[in-house]
Amino acid sequence: MMGAAIAYVSARAGLDVVLKDVSVEAAAKGKAYSEKLVAKAVSRGKLTQDKGDALLARITPTAEAADVAGVDLVIEAGSRAPS
Repeated sequence: MMGAAIAYVSARAGLDVVLKDVSVEAAAKGKAYSEKLVAKAVSRGKLTQDKGDALLARITPTAEAADVAGVDLVIEAGSRAPS
């Protein structure tokens, strides 16, 4: 969840985001979080559909470490078991 939120905020700020997870399905689930937020903002008139589509286009889900080659910044957000 934290990684998905970081991806959304970064894309909203205009940054291209590679959302890497352990599987493409997990990464796509992270992007789905952004899709829900964009849909909500569009329905409330806070964001146009074109801007929402552009925001979502900046988020690329992947499971491949090679896809982050050449990026300017890497943020790792992982869950950990409570101690």
